[in-house]
Amino acid sequence: MTAPAELPELIGWQPGVYQNASALQATVRFTTFRALMRFINLLADEAERVRHHPALTLDYTTLEIIWTTHDAGGLTERDYAMARWCNQTLDAFRATGELNV
Repeated sequence: MTAPAELPELIGWQPGVYQNASALQATVRFTTFRALMRFINLLADEAERVRHHPALTLDYTTLEIIWTTHDAGGLTERDYAMARWCNQTLDAFRATGELNV
């Protein structure tokens, strides 16, 4: 497991628990449903590419993202890497005004 000391660099991510395992979670609010779905499609492509998939919950323009590695029983570098990828991708949505900040 990766030490929680990395959390401060992951702005917007909180430590949590998902299915009895340590996890990273973030809630993101988009300005439109279409923007949320565009992000999910980008996330799906990246998750397939790296073979690491999040738990997602969506409600119109709000998306909850949870990263954990079930095989390891908690957080690994793969979760932190995907959280960083999310932040970088969300920066582009923020730049175009598609995130409610």
